[in-house]
Parts: sequence; structure tokens; C-alpha cells
Amino acid sequence: MCFFDLHIDILHTYACSGTALGDFTAESVKLGFGAGAGLYGGLMALTALLAYLTPISRVVLFWVWFVLTRPFGATFGDYLNKPKTHGGLGMGTKYASAIIAAPLIISFCYLMWEEHKKKKSQASRQANPVKGIAIPEVAAV
Repeated sequence: MCFFDLHIDILHTYACSGTALGDFTAESVKLGFGAGAGLYGGLMALTALLAYLTPISRVVLFWVWFVLTRPFGATFGDYLNKPKTHGGLGMGTKYASAIIAAPLIISFCYLMWEEHKKKKSQASRQANPVKGIAIPEVAAV
């Protein structure tokens, strides 16, 4: 088995098992899509808090959080998209996609803006390393 095959198998397992776990929680356990999304969202928030409040390895917590994103996304997407008769909000695919995409786009734009400000600040410091102090130019001899 080559690395590429193994990589595809891992991605396929992750995607399918996460969706299946979300559906299992919402439908078989009868928690519902909204409560299922709340459960996985809460577990993700708890994982983030553990990263700041405990000495647990951040690498381990990252992977726990990463694995929780799939069932959260499946249940939250179903909650927005499914008809009200099936426990959803009945928003339809377009609105559900927009609601899910909006935080991603906003986060991306914010991070790009912060990076732009950081680079601009670094360029300003390099051009004038000490503000307010006139540095005399030395004439070449």
C-alpha cells in the first residue's frame, strides 16, 4: 500500500465516520440536530478551554478538536437545512451554506487584515527604527 492510498483511506474514514456519528447522535440517540450540534460544539469549546487551562498536550487537544469538527458540521448543517418536520430549521441549502460560510469568510478576512497590519508595522520600523530621534547621516570620507 502506498502512502497516497493510506492518506485517502484515512480521509475517507474521517469524513464518513464523523458524518455517521453526527447522524447517530441526532437520529438514533434521538438527541435531535440542534442538540447534537450543541453537544459537539460544547465538546469543541471544552477542548479549547482545556488547551488554556490544563497542561494537556496541545497536539492531542488539536486532534480531538479536529475530529469533533466533522460530527459538529454534519449535525449543524442538518439542523439548518432539514425541514421543521424532521427537527431542522428548514432554511434550505443556500441559506444554510451562507450561514456556515460567513464565519469562515469573516475569519479569513480578519486574519488577512491582521497580517497586513503586522507587515506594515514591520516595514515602518525598518524604515525608521527609533521614532523621534534624529539619526545624523555620516558623510563618506
